[in-house]
Amino acid sequence: MGHLAISGVLRIALGLALAATALFGPTATAAPAASGWACTVPPGQTYTAVRSSSSCTPQYYVDTPTDASRACSVPSGFTYITVQSASACSLTGVAPQYFLRVPQDAMYTCTVPPGFSYLSVKSTTSCVTSGVGPQYFIRVPQDSMRTCTLPPGFTYLSVALSTTCATSGSAPEYFIKTPQDRMWACTVPPGWTYIGTRQANGCVTSGTAVQYFIARP
Repeated sequence: MGHLAISGVLRIALGLALAATALFGPTATAAPAASGWACTVPPGQTYTAVRSSSSCTPQYYVDTPTDASRACSVPSGFTYITVQSASACSLTGVAPQYFLRVPQDAMYTCTVPPGFSYLSVKSTTSCVTSGVGPQYFIRVPQDSMRTCTLPPGFTYLSVALSTTCATSGSAPEYFIKTPQDRMWACTVPPGWTYIGTRQANGCVTSGTAVQYFIARP
């Protein structure tokens, strides 16, 4: 009797599973991205090795980039935090091999990816295969932040020379603002207009410059 009850339960469960499949379709599983040898590296992909081949030279081992992995190129959407010379990336001798990272707020990186600014820069041996090169402390731009660049979509209220924005000497540091209707600013962002001007201190590193009373069109 117990076996009959169990069989009945199994039949019911199987019936429910088949009904769900008919209604919603089979459960989707993510197919692994294709990797292998190719004559070109498609956009958004990278490669981890290179060789000579009868079909083409060079021939690349193409792979999908992932966070915290080593690759021979830095694809769009990634930055890198270290680089080294590697024979795998060159047909003869060595070539740069990068330690890839997906950019995140408040990270030290060797490049400033689109959509980010940086708050400081320093010289380091980590970002070049020989000598020293810049390393940036990147941030996602926010209202009322001091940054070493003027990001798209922002204006600034003041600028001053700062040693934190340069590996030697000094460079401009901006006090950035999200544009607001009827406010004084040092630039007129795309998509905005202005209804007045004045000479003011702060918009250049020395002396005075035009300041704009920006407004929505």
